[in-house]
Amino acid sequence: MATRYIVVSDLSGEYEAESVRVGFDGTWYELDATESERVELEKTLRPYLQVGRKSTSTSSRTPTARVVPPMRHRERAAIREWARGQGFTIADRGRIPYRIWRAYQEAAVTVQ
Repeated sequence: MATRYIVVSDLSGEYEAESVRVGFDGTWYELDATESERVELEKTLRPYLQVGRKSTSTSSRTPTARVVPPMRHRERAAIREWARGQGFTIADRGRIPYRIWRAYQEAAVTVQ
């Protein structure tokens, strides 16, 4: 049996999105965007990128990989429900933030 993952845009909810990573002011952001949303983002950033320069800094502000493993819809729904019950703010769709997933995992270990 094969497993298929569907990525949905965090902005529009449209299918066939892909992850986009953007850095600003020392913080990295990741969002799921469709091709047209990605083109719009690039168009908006182009004037700034053309006059800017690439940073060669290797400071602690360099992003680290914090990957939430793929999961089924039911598990994502359970995490969202749990997170809201714990006072976290979480979107109805899109990627589960790593900090929320990690808190959920730690709470699950504590319960067992």
